[in-house]
Amino acid sequence: MFITRFKHDQALSREFVDLEYRLYRNDPHWVPPLRRGRLREVGADNPLFQRPGHDRIHLLVHDGHHAGGRPVGRLVAAVSPDLRDEDGAPVGTVGMFECDESPAAASALLGAGVEWLREKHGIRRVWGPMNYDIWHGYRLMIRGFEERRFHGEPYNKPYYESFFRSAGFEVAKSWKSVEVTGSDRLEVLHDRGKDRLRRAKAQGYRFRTFDTGRFQEDLRELHGLVTRSFRGFLGYTDITFDSFEQLFAPDRRALDPRLITFVHDPAGRVVAFVGSFPDLAEAVASMGGRSGPRARLRFALRRRTVDRVLVYLVGSNDEERRKGSGLGRALGAHLVEQMRNAGYNSLVAALMADGSPAFPLLAGQGGESEREYVLYRLRS
Repeated sequence: MFITRFKHDQALSREFVDLEYRLYRNDPHWVPPLRRGRLREVGADNPLFQRPGHDRIHLLVHDGHHAGGRPVGRLVAAVSPDLRDEDGAPVGTVGMFECDESPAAASALLGAGVEWLREKHGIRRVWGPMNYDIWHGYRLMIRGFEERRFHGEPYNKPYYESFFRSAGFEVAKSWKSVEVTGSDRLEVLHDRGKDRLRRAKAQGYRFRTFDTGRFQEDLRELHGLVTRSFRGFLGYTDITFDSFEQLFAPDRRALDPRLITFVHDPAGRVVAFVGSFPDLAEAVASMGGRSGPRARLRFALRRRTVDRVLVYLVGSNDEERRKGSGLGRALGAHLVEQMRNAGYNSLVAALMADGSPAFPLLAGQGGESEREYVLYRLRS
C-alpha cells in the first residue's frame, strides 16, 4: 500500500473525487453528488479552508508501492478550531472516507489520518466519519441499506462499520430515520396533534410559513432558531449566516415554502419552527453527477414528481419546552395539513437522535426504526 498526502493538487483532487464514483457506479441506491460540488469541497477555494485555525490533509491509498497504482481508498483528516468534546477537549475528524473492501487499505488510511492529527496538532480525540464539522456531512449508515434513499442521507458501503471498529473506534452517538407513508398513516399523525393545533391557535399562536418574498429575512430567522436550538448538541459548532446560506444555495430553487413553518406566540415572538424540504434524491440522481443543461432539465422534470417530504429541523425555545404546550404535536399536524394541500404523500423524520421526543409521536406509524446511523469516536 502506498499513501499519497496532499492539500491542493488538481490531478490528485480528481482522483480523490473519482474514487467515489467508481465504488458506487453499479449501486442502484446511490445518489451521485455533483462532481463540480465535490471538487469544490476539496479545492483550495473552499471558504472553510480559509478559517483561522482550520487545517486538513487529504489521503489517497494506492494498491501498489508507488503513487502510480490504482487508488483504492481516500480520507480527509481535519482540525476545526471550534470542535470540542463534551469535556472541552479539542477534537479532530476523519471524513470523506471511501474504500474498496480491503481491510488493509482501510487500516492504513484511518491509521494515517489519526497519526497526522496526533503528530501535527496534538489531537488525542478523533470523530468520524465527519467531513470537517457537522454542517458538511457526517455519520455512518449501519442499517437500512435496502431502503429508498432520501436527499442528504448518509450512505456508504455496509462493510465500513467493521473498518472503523477494527481501527478502535467506538460509537459516540446514534440516530434513526423513520418514514410515514400513505394518507391513512399521515392522517393518524395529524389526528394526534390536531387538537393541540386548534388549541394553540385559539390561544393566539400563529403558524406562519416561509415567505420567499422576504427570503433573506426568513432565512436569517431560521439560522438564528437553528443555532439557538441545537447549541449544546454533540459536535455543534457555530455557523455564520453566510455559511448557512451557502448550504441552502444549491437547493434554493427547489425549496417549497409551505413546508417550513415558524410559530409565533401571542406576543409575536418566534418560539418554535419546523424545517421540512421536498425530497430531491431522485431528481439529483437523474443528473448522474453532471451539471450541464441536459442534467438540469432532467432535474427539473423529476422535481415535478416529488412525493416525499423530509423533516430535518425541528425546535422550540426553552420557555415553550418548560410549558409542555404540545407545540411539537401541533407542528406535526400543521405539517401534515400543508403536505396534504400540496399533494405530498410520504414523510421522513430524518436523522433523529436516540431519545428524540418525536419517537412517541411516530409510534405505530412506521415508528419502528428503518434506518440507523452512528458517529464514532477514538480516544488515545
